[in-house]
Amino acid sequence: MLEVHRSVLSPEECEDVDSRVYPRHREEKLVARALLRRALSDLTGLAPSTWQLQKNEYGRPEIAAPGDYRDLQFSVSHAGGLIACLLSWHRKVGVDVESAQQIDGMLNIADRYFIDSETAFIRALPGDEQSRGFLELWTLKEAYLKARGLGLSVPLSEVAFTIRRGTPYQISAAFGPSLADEPERWQFALERLDNHIIAAALERRRDSLVKIAMHDAAELMRRP
Repeated sequence: MLEVHRSVLSPEECEDVDSRVYPRHREEKLVARALLRRALSDLTGLAPSTWQLQKNEYGRPEIAAPGDYRDLQFSVSHAGGLIACLLSWHRKVGVDVESAQQIDGMLNIADRYFIDSETAFIRALPGDEQSRGFLELWTLKEAYLKARGLGLSVPLSEVAFTIRRGTPYQISAAFGPSLADEPERWQFALERLDNHIIAAALERRRDSLVKIAMHDAAELMRRP
């Protein structure tokens, strides 16, 4: 099945996959690239090999061709065997996945890259919950910067979050001056799936909330 997935990738994507040192990383990268192409094709009816992708100046992949679909926005993330792909028409989106695990030096990392209220949020949690709190903040920051197409070119302290846990989470954001952005423009979501944390950032219009439809991609990936 991996060869079937590989057959829909471009030569550049195959080269990128092959550059990964560990077999499990190569496999995960291969399946993530194939999932994106199949998801784009499921939405549009075009063949998976049709898509031509290019990277912006910060390394974010975007649709180069077909030209009629440049307003189709996407984001892909994978970690620890879980792959997430987020698609939307005419609105910027970002997704980030991390394995829920203990992070070595977590509080030192937070002190260096987060703002004081975020590190206070982590420290206020029970000891066995602190890594989860750290990853919730980290994935939200990554998802937003992916949606903006900025990668890690912006300090993580320039985007800050307040999280109130519940069903669903209540999440609010604040942006530093270098981002030239308004929190009201964005909607954020957090999900715990298996042993992973998934964060999504979605551009919205006015005060209306964006509906997120979640699908298991297993059937999509079994198609020839």
